[in-house]
Amino acid sequence: MPKLRLRPLLATAICAFLIQVGTASAFTYDGRSGSPGNVVTLYKVQGSHWSTCPPYGCWTTWLTSPGPVLSRSRATSGAQQIIASYYIYRWYGRWSHQTTATSRATLRRGYGRLQLPAISVFPSPAGSEHWSVYIVIRWYTGRGRWLGTRKLDMNHYGDYSCRTSFACEVGNGWVYVS
Repeated sequence: MPKLRLRPLLATAICAFLIQVGTASAFTYDGRSGSPGNVVTLYKVQGSHWSTCPPYGCWTTWLTSPGPVLSRSRATSGAQQIIASYYIYRWYGRWSHQTTATSRATLRRGYGRLQLPAISVFPSPAGSEHWSVYIVIRWYTGRGRWLGTRKLDMNHYGDYSCRTSFACEVGNGWVYVS
């Protein structure tokens, strides 16, 4: 009987997590070359904080996002390497590249799509700043021959969310984490 009670709780917890994360609703396709696959689902970038010295509470800026769900390139039915590069920008009176996070996975022959691993970025130096993300996704054959590229500009309000008890604000194409 206890197992039956846990299932609704687990389902509720999963739904709450997915609602909190949400999908990016307004990103802009900023270019395509070659024969890339498609972006099936792209999740919001979350502004948050991470305790770097528990239990004392030294909190640092944290940007995170579940990996996107991507379909295969139609250029080949064999294994494909898919690599997403997340270019993280910080506002210094203008957007300035701060760091890059990479997520990769292999889409095996016979599979139509996959979800890349999540990204987790601790931008440095940490502090109260505005952050923006630009994503470049590349498809390759299993042997490394380039198939195609898609570029995604996370430049709308719906592309970001806050998940922190500290000050955090979402704007049109950025997240502010204090």
